[in-house]
Amino acid sequence: MLKGDARDQLWLKVNGVDIRFSPFEFTLIIGLHLSQFIDIEMYLSWGVGYKIRDTYFMGSRKKNLEPRIVLYVLSLILGHSRSPDNKILEMATSLNCSSYKKYEIRKRNPDPKTCVLLVIDMQNYFSAMAKPILDNLLTTIRLCRRASIPVFFTRHCHKSPADYAMLGEWWNNDLVYDGTVEAELMPQIKEVASADEVIEKNTYSAFASTRLQERLVEMDVKEVIVSGVMTTLCCETTAREAFVRGFRVFFSTDATATSDIELHEATLKNLAYGFAYLVDCERLQVGLFGN
Repeated sequence: MLKGDARDQLWLKVNGVDIRFSPFEFTLIIGLHLSQFIDIEMYLSWGVGYKIRDTYFMGSRKKNLEPRIVLYVLSLILGHSRSPDNKILEMATSLNCSSYKKYEIRKRNPDPKTCVLLVIDMQNYFSAMAKPILDNLLTTIRLCRRASIPVFFTRHCHKSPADYAMLGEWWNNDLVYDGTVEAELMPQIKEVASADEVIEKNTYSAFASTRLQERLVEMDVKEVIVSGVMTTLCCETTAREAFVRGFRVFFSTDATATSDIELHEATLKNLAYGFAYLVDCERLQVGLFGN
């Protein structure tokens, strides 16, 4: 929560700690980092008061409030200027241009008769980044179940150094080891995943060294919906490989997450440009069941 005099100082409470900024500094900070806040509530302390509230995480916007508008309103409310100056406009434009939306020129709905949902690596190891999308992910699973779309869950795990491959070098052996609590599916996911729906893997792709392709072919699957974590690694690699293997790919924007908003949006841009149709919970519901 932000409190303070609009022409003096402002305080942003983060995890119980007050951080003080000047109005201009705070405007710049919001401009640079808006999309990285999970929940923003801003209150100003005079008159009727103003409140701007929005929820952002990893590029998934529950309520889409354009950054340029936020910066414009803030610049007026905070008394910095009657209109945004060039620096603010430049940052706002940069934020706008970072959106994947301009690359999303192809739209399509999944066909429940030939589609499966892939839930990638929703494990305790990744819980910090997975928890914010958990509600959306569970909604996605429920929608697919309701539409009779089969669901597969991948579980990334390593059993011995023989299966580390390049991941061991790349991540300094900080890997997900089988038999540990970190390797288990998150409790909320384990509740909705049956044993025969879980596929173990030991690299970024859900297809490599698994029977996923064979199972999809046996089921006459033509399309996959990709969800889970991490957007930029296992989700993106699985989506790309599905595409080159001949599957039509749908990729969730609000039921995937990674460590950084820029990385998340970079994946969405790349996939929208060359590999996948983008979907979210709302679009999936409308596409499967109508308005």
